[in-house]
Amino acid sequence: MILDATTKTIEVVLEGAVTTNELDVTAGFADSFPGGAFLPGEQDESTSGATPVTAVSAPPSHVQRMVNEIRVYNKDTVAHTVTIQLNDNGTRRVLQKQTAAAGTVVLYSPAGGNMQNIPTLDYVELESGTTPVKVSAMGAATVPFAGTELLPVIQSSTNKQFAIADVINQLGTIVSALTQITFNANGVTAPGTFFTITSADASSGTTSAEMDFLSGNATGASVKSGPVFVGSGNSGAGDSGRMGLGSGSAGAASGNVNLGSGDAGTGASGLVNFFTGASTSGNTGNITQITGAAAAGNSGSITLTIGAATGAGKTTGDITLTLTAGSGGAGNGNLLLVNLPTSSAGLPSNAIWCDTGASNVLKRV
Repeated sequence: MILDATTKTIEVVLEGAVTTNELDVTAGFADSFPGGAFLPGEQDESTSGATPVTAVSAPPSHVQRMVNEIRVYNKDTVAHTVTIQLNDNGTRRVLQKQTAAAGTVVLYSPAGGNMQNIPTLDYVELESGTTPVKVSAMGAATVPFAGTELLPVIQSSTNKQFAIADVINQLGTIVSALTQITFNANGVTAPGTFFTITSADASSGTTSAEMDFLSGNATGASVKSGPVFVGSGNSGAGDSGRMGLGSGSAGAASGNVNLGSGDAGTGASGLVNFFTGASTSGNTGNITQITGAAAAGNSGSITLTIGAATGAGKTTGDITLTLTAGSGGAGNGNLLLVNLPTSSAGLPSNAIWCDTGASNVLKRV
């Protein structure tokens, strides 16, 4: 920019009043005199809010003033919009208009273009077209998870900064809190004591969504499908967590719970095992199979069925109840048959009953 008349100056003006400190304005220029002589010069001022101040004064008569650069440092505590303008005898024309954050410098340099000098920051600025955007700050997360914490999201704002270190730390907190959240198809509703996955609730007259745990199908010769494990985990001391398989309570008939190893087209079908685990001290856990009491109607049956063997020389499997002998002075376990009928009257074929008149002899109908 060249000021070639005594009526031309360059001004700096803000959009409004400052909060604490006016902004520093410094300018560098060189005067060209007739005959080719040059004389460098410098001028410094402070802004005056919305009132324009002269950053570069008009040159003397017959002198051309070449402006090298103008720097406006924002030493206020808030951002300001800085306008650098040419005042040509009262007619003002904008040379540069830019927002300067607190602690930054707006630099006007005709030779090198316009720029904003921003110091090294520990955050990322985002921009979508001409609309500034930001990643909003996430509130401090706590464990156990409260369920109201917000993830960073993109939203419209003039402030488009977020601390990278804070987001990384919060991600670690989120991972730790995931084991305490209840997930279902309707979204995260509340913190949970256990890690729970449920299907969506069914409205009246409809069926709840099916939830399957599958390892996938294996293809190719000598290739096996992967196992599916559902466990409560091992406990070094104390009790391991409970693992329940249930169809839920129903006003009418509850659903079925099926444990199956799958049908084998050729070869052997898989095993279904019920283990309580061995105890090094204390008591081993129980294996309990209960159909539940019926308020009205008949209680369900517990059926142990061995599939029939087919083919010459093949034998149907056995149902074996083994009471392991104790050691170290411990007694043997007992086989208890409680509340057996004492009469055959009304019993179905093959039912067992206890003949108390014949010294508690077990008989089959």
